[in-house]
Amino acid sequence: MFLNRPVNFILYFFKETASILVSQKEKITESFKAVQGNTKILLITGVFYTIPMVWFATYLPLYMIALIPQIIGLILGGHLVDIWGRKKVLVLFNTICWITSCSILLLSQNLWAVLIAMCLLGFTSIVIPGWNCLFVENTVVEKRPLLFSIAQISFVGSGLFMPIAGIIVKKFGILFGCRILFGIIILFVLFAFIIRQKNLVETKMQILEKISKPNFVKEYIVIIKKVFLDTNLTFFLIIQTITLFTTLAWNTYFPIYITDEKGIGIDKATISILPFIFSGLFVSMALLMPQFDIEKQLRNRLLYGMRFIALSSILLLLSPSHTMVLLFILTFILGLGTILFIPVINAYGANIMKDNERAKISAVILILATLFSILAVPVAGKLYEINPKLTFLFIVSLQFATILFIQNKFKIDTSSSNKKRLKEVINET
Repeated sequence: MFLNRPVNFILYFFKETASILVSQKEKITESFKAVQGNTKILLITGVFYTIPMVWFATYLPLYMIALIPQIIGLILGGHLVDIWGRKKVLVLFNTICWITSCSILLLSQNLWAVLIAMCLLGFTSIVIPGWNCLFVENTVVEKRPLLFSIAQISFVGSGLFMPIAGIIVKKFGILFGCRILFGIIILFVLFAFIIRQKNLVETKMQILEKISKPNFVKEYIVIIKKVFLDTNLTFFLIIQTITLFTTLAWNTYFPIYITDEKGIGIDKATISILPFIFSGLFVSMALLMPQFDIEKQLRNRLLYGMRFIALSSILLLLSPSHTMVLLFILTFILGLGTILFIPVINAYGANIMKDNERAKISAVILILATLFSILAVPVAGKLYEINPKLTFLFIVSLQFATILFIQNKFKIDTSSSNKKRLKEVINET
């Protein structure tokens, strides 16, 4: 009885949102027309990987053991895409790693087989630098925020398919149900392979000439120095690190906190609807979000996005026990903050990297962000043991630190720009 009003509110909200989306059909269609070439193919086939990722995250938490293969994959991926080509690395390794790991899980009879499969799955990170290159190279800079918004829709929207996995597991049991899911994933990957192999086109940065290939170790030393000497790249690295750190801590302890009697104490069966609601809200807001000029509105988008994300953390801390009202509200606010912040910071990162350095720079930044974030879950866990609220106070403090960091970054940039302009005026006179 208690949940009747929140549930009715959510149903009403989705109904009204659907009505708005229908009324904005032409505008939304026009936005999707801007997606062409490799970007279009990657987005269309992306759901065949993002849906399995959601299933794995839910039913195979052992995914975290694949950290070392992930790091190795990123290092090799940043190097191989410049030698073999973006398309070859993406299509080849995605197909091999996914199909092999899922086949092992489908037939496995012991824990060691599962561990091997998860390590192979972690090695799929080798395709990330290639995906980053194919996604943005040969695209219009002004359109990149829109492209990353649509990519985020694809990723978050995959949560809408979570009930399918839930139904299969409930009907057939966790063991046989997961084997069915692994079989479905194999079919997904094969279908994506056919589409990508046929339609993806190598970009102009396809392969470096042999005479220009630097030493493997030296080339990464040069890139690491560049990341820390270039203020824009350093800024992007710090933002990515804090975002990954807080996301890992939040995703791990948010479900625990809202079901823990020391936290909010909501029934586990009841809160399972929240990820579905978040996915639906996010997709709806992303489709309705107006396009913007990244050069003029970058600062405001980043600041407002992070402020909304921080506000959602505060609302979680203020949420009273055994009630979901504020949880529904913070889910909406978190979705708004995420769609304002994530696509914009990703587009910013894409714009500050040169095409011939993109693969290695994106790999290095992701590696460093991952390494710096390893302690996220242990630190958050230790704080949770002391007091559950401390975990989220820690997250909020990092989010506010991010806000101050962004403000300071653009204040310095504005000051430098004004000084440069003043010098130009003086020279002209």
